[in-house]
Amino acid sequence: MNRNTSTPTIQTLPRASAARFRSWFSVLLASCLLVFGTALTAVAAPSTPAKPTATVVGSEAVKLQWSATTGAASYLVRYSSSSSFTSPTDLPVTQNSAVVTGLTTNTTYYFKVAALDSAKATSSFSSATSAKPVHTFAAATGLNADNVGGS
Repeated sequence: MNRNTSTPTIQTLPRASAARFRSWFSVLLASCLLVFGTALTAVAAPSTPAKPTATVVGSEAVKLQWSATTGAASYLVRYSSSSSFTSPTDLPVTQNSAVVTGLTTNTTYYFKVAALDSAKATSSFSSATSAKPVHTFAAATGLNADNVGGS
């Protein structure tokens, strides 16, 4: 034990004890790798989805679509009114499309998508796309040229 601290270190052990400790630790590490080796292997995340396409579908909604990603069990749509995605909102979805509702009219929104596998390993986010919901008006019906001119 080092006189300046109360915590034992491998350097303060007698030479024979340090060698036994290293030997014991090596055996323990090898045993763990033997028993848990397959559980310790890294699982690759799904590949990054392609840039989504955005279509305005109302004054407060945007529909997003993207190509399905191999190995993806679900997706995470991230959107924000800031192109730098400050204060983003995340929307988990199980298909390769989503309709984002509750948006503010005449505000540009930015969207990107990540893929998740069944173990929740997450890909990088796709490139961002943007859309601006605007008021939509129904076409007038029942009008014809005979009613023009006030006669």
